[in-house]
Amino acid sequence: MARLFAELAFTQLACHRLFAKTSSRNRASIRVLEKSGFRREGTLRDALQRDGVFYDEVYFGCLATEWREAQTPAPVR
Repeated sequence: MARLFAELAFTQLACHRLFAKTSSRNRASIRVLEKSGFRREGTLRDALQRDGVFYDEVYFGCLATEWREAQTPAPVR
């Protein structure tokens, strides 16, 4: 779903940059973002609070140029 969203944003909406954020404890979301071409840009420590417990928030970003490069097939050798 993240790849489809990025494709729509970069090709149809002409977005320059996308960003996403998730809890540092949400390993599944982190993996989906990384596999979708997003790069980890930073961490806000103790930025989220749930049930009295603080969690770090991780930010990811993807530029249109990076996304387009990733969509180009590698040359056959």
